[in-house]
Amino acid sequence: MLDIASARLRTHTNNIARYRRLLETNLTELEREYLQRRLSEEQSDLEALGQHRHSTPNVLRSRRLIERADVRQVRRAPRRSRSL
Repeated sequence: MLDIASARLRTHTNNIARYRRLLETNLTELEREYLQRRLSEEQSDLEALGQHRHSTPNVLRSRRLIERADVRQVRRAPRRSRSL
């Protein structure tokens, strides 16, 4: 059970990092709205997972993982714009 919960936590965290990374690229308004909606859903799911598990250390760990993903984003060089 713990492995499944950890996998779900890791999946939500990775999705959040991916959506944030994609939002930094050149997107159409429709694509941007979709990614913002998905980002919001993933963040809500991550919070719900933390509340459901009633485990403060895991919630804190998930927040640290998200913060690390944010720091890695800042350290990366800017992506090149897509050319059509």
